[in-house]
Amino acid sequence: MRVFQDDLPRISISRFRAAGVITAETTECVLRLGDFEQTVGVKARKFPSGGGWSSFVCPSCSVQVRVLRLFNGGVLCARCLIRRGVRFRCDIGMSPRRRAEMRIPKLKAMLESERSLRLKPVLWGTMERRKRHEAALARAEFIVAKAKFKRRVKDDAVHSEVP
Repeated sequence: MRVFQDDLPRISISRFRAAGVITAETTECVLRLGDFEQTVGVKARKFPSGGGWSSFVCPSCSVQVRVLRLFNGGVLCARCLIRRGVRFRCDIGMSPRRRAEMRIPKLKAMLESERSLRLKPVLWGTMERRKRHEAALARAEFIVAKAKFKRRVKDDAVHSEVP
């Protein structure tokens, strides 16, 4: 079975900063996913205005990245994963119908979720950008239905030509 970066567990520095686990002074942090644990470097960029950004340092290539993914017992950046042959799902030339089929369950799960999808939810609702998610779901379902219709019409044309 083929592995894609979209399917791998990911850790984003943004969540750690928002939760207060990582601050501007942090130089290392321990990442835990289930029974996996690894220490990773953290770099901070401070702005004159007082704000700043933090980023992980990839343990494999030492590049500063926002997201690390768990793969084969270690965390790696997107570049290292591409070097190892693990690509994003959209990079493999998947048809629009297939991408829509893959997206429908995710969109339905987001729309049916009872909890907020944000780390810091607003007070007035649990689903942000609901109209856009509903429109994306309708578009994906339309693409799948259109492809099925075209296939059915093509099959009917083939069967009607046979004597």
